[in-house]
Amino acid sequence: MTKRDVWTFFHSHAFDFSVWEIWGALLHGGRLVVVPFTVSRSPESFHELLIKEQVTVLNQTPFAFRQLIQAEKETFLPRELSLRLVILAVKRWICKA
Repeated sequence: MTKRDVWTFFHSHAFDFSVWEIWGALLHGGRLVVVPFTVSRSPESFHELLIKEQVTVLNQTPFAFRQLIQAEKETFLPRELSLRLVILAVKRWICKA
């Protein structure tokens, strides 16, 4: 991570992943883009924000990332994302019998 990186604050501050988003950017001197709630619920709007803000580090759940990929496929005017790192959050459930 570098000070040239741009991160999104996509998740609720109550979600543990938000700690990584906020402090990952700020501790490395990067820029943090706060994603408005309505934008976080629209894969097309979120895709536009990623392009506009030139986001380089993205933290997503696999489900949200799949929606983002679909939104990119449906874009009529393909524009390049600046992403260099995508971090997927996967819950791991351990069950003991």
